Amino acid sequence: MFTIKCPPHAPASIPRMIAGRRADAPCVLLVEHRDEVFARLADDLAAAGLHVIRATTALEAFYHAVGREPRLLIANRDLPGQSAWLLAARLRYIAPAIRIWIYQPWKSALSVAMGNMLGVDALLQYGGDLFRLSDAILDSLAGCPTFTAEGLEMPVTAGYAVQPCP
Repeated sequence: MFTIKCPPHAPASIPRMIAGRRADAPCVLLVEHRDEVFARLADDLAAAGLHVIRATTALEAFYHAVGREPRLLIANRDLPGQSAWLLAARLRYIAPAIRIWIYQPWKSALSVAMGNMLGVDALLQYGGDLFRLSDAILDSLAGCPTFTAEGLEMPVTAGYAVQPCP
């Protein structure tokens, strides 16, 4: 087994798996370190017509968010090395237009407080079931008629229950 080492100053050289090939598709940054979870979510998002970019760490996600300017970032709360909370705080400072969704197996009072403080747009609870997570993400996207190829215009949801767009 070998390890690919990438210089931290060259985000274009970071190895990534990209799904979805439409040039006009909205760009979604999926931050997930587990291959099987990423594969499932990326396939479902690509089938929905989205351009999916993978990041496995918070630092890699930060590089992609600055360099590629995705409209939506979907991140696992429990990333290795750094938490999704730290990533959300950094992105709010550098790229405030990016919508941030964080998913976690179970919602807690601490998660809701952190989400409120950091301006996270949605907290998704999936109970540890990957199919349920995929369905929750796709249902949330499908419920927004303003989700177009030109951009992702979604209102910030109150109470972190992803609500359909008006």
